[in-house]
Amino acid sequence: MTRIIEKCIPFILNLDCCFVWFFYQYKSSEKNYLKYYSAPSSKLIQMTIKLYTILLISLISLSEIPKQDMHILDFGLFTLKTPSDWEKIDQQGIDSYAGSLTNRRDTLNFNLGLYSRSVCDNDEPNKHKLKRDKVNGLIAYIVIPVVAGQGRIGMSIERFKNSEQRFIISGRDIIYTDTILDIFKSIMFSESDETQNPLLTYDKFNLIPDGSGRSLFRNSCASCHQRHMDFIGPNLQNILSTRSMDWVIKYITDRKSIVFKKKSSKKEQLRCIENPSLSKEYIERIIEYLN
Repeated sequence: MTRIIEKCIPFILNLDCCFVWFFYQYKSSEKNYLKYYSAPSSKLIQMTIKLYTILLISLISLSEIPKQDMHILDFGLFTLKTPSDWEKIDQQGIDSYAGSLTNRRDTLNFNLGLYSRSVCDNDEPNKHKLKRDKVNGLIAYIVIPVVAGQGRIGMSIERFKNSEQRFIISGRDIIYTDTILDIFKSIMFSESDETQNPLLTYDKFNLIPDGSGRSLFRNSCASCHQRHMDFIGPNLQNILSTRSMDWVIKYITDRKSIVFKKKSSKKEQLRCIENPSLSKEYIERIIEYLN
């Protein structure tokens, strides 16, 4: 749908100009409204012909918009496909592999490293939508702005098979959402599998209402827990490797509904504060951030 809107922009602008011009011609006429429309006049007929001519030219130009040629940009550790007017920009990362690509109007920056941020760390509530997706066999999170061209559009691959590094690529205030999503879905690493690359649709994106998983973790959990190491409570990274999402949600919001095994530790039963005010969606975003 967004791609159709992008192609319709020239037509809409021409249509706008037509009506502005028509309104100006009507206002500048000395005839009153009823006389002007009561009987066909040569001036009215000429204006109508001009209006339809401009509309016809606009429709023809819209139907003949050429499809952009695509080419492959090779960054060594990965490749991606972009329209032919995009090119690489070399950068130097401090403790990671970093770089950019641009068409001299829009720019995407990427970073591959242990400390690369996730797109789930989004602290602009109600302005973005998030989706968990599979990009050529790799689990990725994709964020888009609610209003195209007003906010961040990005993707992060949270884990690789043989590496703890995270990959993120993102840009800001880019109008052409579909083009950028096509670029994201074309990214290939050595362990990628292009047979696992499902179609990406907008209805699968969910609004991020109150900030990122990171901000929710800081506000609700960080007084007792840290992400990578034990603190007052145990570290919570990879919590889903031992517990299901449903179990975690019940443990936080409705612990009485859980029947603990006799061998369960006292820490597990008593130490963590119960928080029934946290919604299922909030908890899922915290777990996505932790994992």
